[in-house]
Order: sequence, then structure tokens, then C-alpha cells
Amino acid sequence: MKAGVFYISRTGNTKRLAEAIAEQQNASLFDLATAPEPSVTKEYDLLIIGTPIMGMQPTPEVHSFVKRLPEGLGKKTILFCTYAINQGRALKILEKELTTK
Repeated sequence: MKAGVFYISRTGNTKRLAEAIAEQQNASLFDLATAPEPSVTKEYDLLIIGTPIMGMQPTPEVHSFVKRLPEGLGKKTILFCTYAINQGRALKILEKELTTK
């Protein structure tokens, strides 16, 4: 199974976790700060998406990336987040968006 890890990081915590996951899964690593287009996901069977928490929600970059994913992908997706206090509804927000795809 070919995996791709897509993440955004503000302080480096999410980046470190994304790098560790990519290494363990022998996956390609994509920093969403460099704005890869969602069409790149077509190459992967498994999408691993990571975000820090901002205001108990996913970052705007990750939310936008997930919203722009092509419909009908039918891919397995793993979500992860990093946070200091409370993850809020971040994962539920992304999960809801992904289920419409």
C-alpha cells in the first residue's frame, strides 16, 4: 500500500510526528505550507493527514486541503493532530468533510 503523509506545522511538533510516521510507513512526506495540490493524492492508497490545533479546530490550510480533495477517491485516511490543551472538534470536522468525499 502506497502511503502519503500530508501535514502543516506551526511549532515543529506536527512536523516531527509526520516525519516519524512517514519513516515508519515508508511514505512520501508533504508539507502543506508548500501548497501541494490535492490531485497529488491520486498516487496514494493511504492518506495520512496531520494538523496542529488552532482554536480547537484544524488549521485553515489542512481544512482547505481536505475540502479540495477530489470526490470519489475511496481511499483509506488516517487523521492525527497535535495540541497542548484540547483537540476540540478538529478531528470530527475533518472526518465529516472526508466522509462526503
